[in-house]
Amino acid sequence: MNKLRSEILSAADKLINEDKAKEHGKASITMRRVARLWEAYLDLPEGTITPADACAMMSLLKKARFRMKKSRDNIIDDCGYTALQGELEERS
Repeated sequence: MNKLRSEILSAADKLINEDKAKEHGKASITMRRVARLWEAYLDLPEGTITPADACAMMSLLKKARFRMKKSRDNIIDDCGYTALQGELEERS
């Protein structure tokens, strides 16, 4: 793997497993809350949006932001949300 790729993935790993985990707590709980809040806002039945779906949509948000500002932080955050999505899909 090339060095830049490794740096981006390492930064995403640190972000979701250390920095944000300390700041926000368990990601699975947070993403479940996000999913429930989006369902309530959209008047959808509970369970329509999964925590993994919430991660996927947050990843799309980061992609949209990247289109406006080519920021490495958006790429790192996107990788983090995608990794969390994969974890939550595997667990469900």
